[in-house]
Amino acid sequence: MGRLVIGDSVYSPKADQKLLILHYTVHNPQKREVRYHWSDLSFTAVDAQDRNHNFVQAVARDGTRDALTMRLKPAQKVDVVTAVLVPAAGPVPKLIVSRESGAPVLRYDLRGKVTALPAPFADPADPYGASARAQVSAHAATFLPMGWLDIRLDEVKFTTEPLNGQAPATGKRYLTAVFTLKNHGPRETRYHWGISSRH
Repeated sequence: MGRLVIGDSVYSPKADQKLLILHYTVHNPQKREVRYHWSDLSFTAVDAQDRNHNFVQAVARDGTRDALTMRLKPAQKVDVVTAVLVPAAGPVPKLIVSRESGAPVLRYDLRGKVTALPAPFADPADPYGASARAQVSAHAATFLPMGWLDIRLDEVKFTTEPLNGQAPATGKRYLTAVFTLKNHGPRETRYHWGISSRH
């Protein structure tokens, strides 16, 4: 249910997904300056059913939201972050890193190397913490991420007062809920009752 913000884009998982966050370092070992851009390396995660999942095609300087395109001086290093949207259930045992088509690839064994999902999002039935819950028990007064937004339940109560100019039907009452929303995206976003909070 988390998110990764890179530049003007927010990457967040759908109900059947989780985010695999990749932190890595790019080093220029050459004696000349070289450019690094997201398209210079491709990351493919391979799930437990041997299905491939490509990365979000964006990278940021690690620790920031800034999309990264830069020229590295000789011997210069830069810490980078990107993400892959992978299935919510099960581990992701392999990572393939490639350059241009036909070039050699790097294959990484991720078994035992991926940080487990945190509570309350981890499914307790998975002893490795690699599966996300289908439903998460939320607590009032606690912000939780929902796509661009963080959402917090502040108050729930019954009322017989009219809402939006309409009184409840005879023998009925309204159940009202008050929420607080925070926009964690990189720009202003609209919210209304019918909009999905996942972008």
